[in-house]
Amino acid sequence: MSPHYRKLIAGAVVGLLLASTHPALAQSSAAEEANALNEEGKKLYKDEDYTAAAEKFRQAIAKSPEARFYFNLCVAHEKQGDFDKALEACDHVYGHDPSSELKAKTGERARDIRAKKKRRDEQAGDSAGTTASASGQSGQASSGAPGSGPGPGAGNGSSPSGYTNPSSGGWGTPPSSQGTATGRGGQGTGSPGTYMPGTYTPQITRRIEPGLDYLNGFGFELGSLGNKGIGGDNFKDRGVSVRLYYDRLVFPERKLGARTSIDIDALATGQDEIEGVTQQNLSIVDLGIGLFYHQKLMNSVYLTPHVGMLLSVQQPESLENEEGFLTAGGRFELAWQFLLAPRHVLTLTLPSIKGYLPVAGKANGIPAKYYDLDRGSASVTVSLGYTYRWRGAGFGTLILE
Repeated sequence: MSPHYRKLIAGAVVGLLLASTHPALAQSSAAEEANALNEEGKKLYKDEDYTAAAEKFRQAIAKSPEARFYFNLCVAHEKQGDFDKALEACDHVYGHDPSSELKAKTGERARDIRAKKKRRDEQAGDSAGTTASASGQSGQASSGAPGSGPGPGAGNGSSPSGYTNPSSGGWGTPPSSQGTATGRGGQGTGSPGTYMPGTYTPQITRRIEPGLDYLNGFGFELGSLGNKGIGGDNFKDRGVSVRLYYDRLVFPERKLGARTSIDIDALATGQDEIEGVTQQNLSIVDLGIGLFYHQKLMNSVYLTPHVGMLLSVQQPESLENEEGFLTAGGRFELAWQFLLAPRHVLTLTLPSIKGYLPVAGKANGIPAKYYDLDRGSASVTVSLGYTYRWRGAGFGTLILE
């Protein structure tokens, strides 16, 4: 074979190899670009820029339609409040070979979104139904094809306010958001009625105030504690209090939330010594749960009442083996909250009142009566604190793919 033909054959082989590898190289490049866009979207999502994040996820899907990108798009649309687009994106996850873990995760997300959508639609129906009826925004009935069943008969039934009664015939059902009623006509000669719903825009009347645009809060308080009968004269009338707490705004539109907290209070020894013990301090650890409500007083200032229950461990210093007395109680307080910025809150709690049930039983073999803890008591605290708020999903934050 002449050198000329050898060169032609070699060139053809090289060309074929390049042609065969080019699609794989292009596919690999597209996947890398899609992954980079997805990472950009996750950063934007973390910064709570959900509109820009959704756009990045869409761009990633255009480069490489993977199940995980559709899932991230679903979550971004959910945060935007566009539940229809969110559910559509979740549906696409199943058509792109998701892992079993992602399937389960998507199913759980879709259920939550449908529940949110249902609640919002119910609220919209409540606020818009009356308006639609009063303003005459009604559906109109039109005739359908003649019925084919045997026997004549006139239709009967009822229609909701604001609708025209359909002509006799088959079943006609208006949209559930504008009422439910059916009219069944005769068989044979009747014509089925068809509802043509009127046009209206549902309005959700409850809106979240700008200063309460958060879901979670974590904070601390330092305060001065007044002793109202804890341990009688065995402990001083004044002490110190430290509190850590986590807030969850459960119903943002109603300004209602829940709090879990831990309080650590300390009282020094009082005037009366117990059998010569010169240092008889008392430590109190309270685990609390409760509910709170935000009431706006003026721009950036809120009054937040809080009520809750306590599980309390009261430990005199002289007890060995770190044992303490267990009791229960309740809390009521008024917190004056000043919004320094959307996420930063200065809190003045004035007052915080805690009441304790009488302690029963023994600790380290010593009865509660020995320390005068066997009777009801209370404390009053004035404290100053700081809360950081954010809009994420809390400690169970959803992880993007």
